[in-house]
Amino acid sequence: MDRDREARRQHILKVLLEQDPKMRQQLIDKGRSEGRLTATRASLRRVLDGARSDACTDLATLERWLDRAVTAVSVSDALQ
Repeated sequence: MDRDREARRQHILKVLLEQDPKMRQQLIDKGRSEGRLTATRASLRRVLDGARSDACTDLATLERWLDRAVTAVSVSDALQ
């Protein structure tokens, strides 16, 4: 019975998203943004060995840190 309920829920969600392209695009954009945050954190973590990157939710800051981390002498230099 749970499979039937889940199938109905998925069908309803699909129909609703087809009827509201703006909402569908917002969800896609949010997923992409979250994906970029995750990927940038992972890249920065590889360079800085964890540091403070996991707590940061600002993509621009993470990208700035990553850019600096490439040439930084220390972690503190990268995270300025």
